Amino acid sequence: MRIHNLRHLCPAIVILALLFGTYSCESDSMAGKLFSQMGDLFKIKRAIDASLVQGQSSIHIQNGRVITLGLVNTEHNDVEAPEREKAADKIVDILLDQIKNNKEFEGVEKVLVNFIHHEKKYWIVDLTMTIDYYEYKL
Repeated sequence: MRIHNLRHLCPAIVILALLFGTYSCESDSMAGKLFSQMGDLFKIKRAIDASLVQGQSSIHIQNGRVITLGLVNTEHNDVEAPEREKAADKIVDILLDQIKNNKEFEGVEKVLVNFIHHEKKYWIVDLTMTIDYYEYKL
């Protein structure tokens, strides 16, 4: 490797060393909390996927306060709004069962459930449309 290429890597190496030196992966550190939350979100996603007959789900947490669930191409996209609301209630119940008594999610104030239609056209065009969404304040 040439020396000038190594010079470009030095600042990145120093920043990474400082970052990992400052935030250890203990459970009460910021990085440890983030990794723990990501693992818990993955478990929640698996539980939600198991309850869906078809389709996919996505889950995101924003600022530790808002959890957004995206239900993509589920059978609930084709039903009336009251049926979608019942499905959203069921999904939120699953979510709340998963996060209750979990310190990482104590700051969550709101859950958003989005019913999304997604399709790919002509191999390059992705069409995404929100069919309906429901907001739950905790």
